[in-house]
Amino acid sequence: MAKITLPPEILGISGRVGNMIFRTTKDGRTFVNSANRQKRSTKPKPAEIAQRQRFTLMAQEVARRIANGDHRQRAIIWREVKQSFG
Repeated sequence: MAKITLPPEILGISGRVGNMIFRTTKDGRTFVNSANRQKRSTKPKPAEIAQRQRFTLMAQEVARRIANGDHRQRAIIWREVKQSFG
């Protein structure tokens, strides 16, 4: 593994820059990895599309209920919405 001494201006770099991911450990070492860009090799099936649309509608309903003043726990609201969507 190559070792590089970085100038002080970029010693604290972390996160994604282009297709590289910078990671700094607790002891101050910085590692660079290439970001994996995975592309979906197949088109989503109709059932997947339908499930995503159903989830979107459910999330919108939960958000609407919370915005309208329903102060119960979100898990309870999600359960009710899931039951109403079948």
